[in-house]
Amino acid sequence: MVDTKQPLVSAVIITHNRKNLLSKAIRSVESQTYQNIEIIVVDDASSDGTDEMVSSNFSSCRYFKIPVAQSRGGNHARNVGIRESKGDYIALLDDDDEWLPEKIERQIKCIREVSDTRIVGCLRISENTKGSRVIESACKPSGDMRYKCLVTLSHTSSTLLIERQLMDQIGGFDENLTHWQDYEMLLRACQHTNLECVNVPLVLLRHHDEKKDPSRLTNNLEKWEKAISYIESKHAELIAAAPKDIQHKRLAVIAHDGLKRCIRVGNKKKQKEYLGKVYRVEPSVKHYLEWKLNLLTLKPWLWFNK
Repeated sequence: MVDTKQPLVSAVIITHNRKNLLSKAIRSVESQTYQNIEIIVVDDASSDGTDEMVSSNFSSCRYFKIPVAQSRGGNHARNVGIRESKGDYIALLDDDDEWLPEKIERQIKCIREVSDTRIVGCLRISENTKGSRVIESACKPSGDMRYKCLVTLSHTSSTLLIERQLMDQIGGFDENLTHWQDYEMLLRACQHTNLECVNVPLVLLRHHDEKKDPSRLTNNLEKWEKAISYIESKHAELIAAAPKDIQHKRLAVIAHDGLKRCIRVGNKKKQKEYLGKVYRVEPSVKHYLEWKLNLLTLKPWLWFNK
């Protein structure tokens, strides 16, 4: 029986043509030890029978379908779900991810016990297409993240629990962005609150074989670069006010992420360009040789990152 004295949590799940994975995501929400949760599924123009699957199997869900003509990407779908939600807290979930049973219970406990905290993340388990898993164990930075958030890419939307009033205050997700959406949202959120983290893996993130799918947005290097330029322009004052070491680390984060993307899509010309950027922000013999020789054996662990 639901304890209505508990704050209501709105689980907002966005999906597109992944009805089989979506069913696992929904079940992971239904299996939470925290009981007072409403489930909102926002279907972004699916054509695989997602609507029939949800209506036939999950009467607990509130379902919203975005027609093809109105589809404007993942951030728009998230904002639709947030607007339709009724909860005191928003918890986001992508259709290919799953929550472990204690995810919401632990995060609600954390956000209510730690002062000046209106947003909470958690650690995660990463799973590749072959079923191999890597369990994240290192504690994430927390506390006052006003500037540190500029150099942190470690929180994805599926790991976050956010106070509803905070989400309304910052205006939700920026629908102009195709990449680094969670990062940009956190830049705004962390100007109003501390960020806390439950340092236990509470989310299963599935990583797809993106290199084999050139149509995936993740592999669109040009759009990623436009997104970075947009974020830099939008948050120019914040970046300029940040300590010099944070500004330097931010350049390194961008250079390494750009390099990773170039390697994944096999763009050798751009790869050499980003190798040069890595060397300029982190000069070393190793990085110089990688730039000079354009080596292709860089950081195999990057395979696990989205």
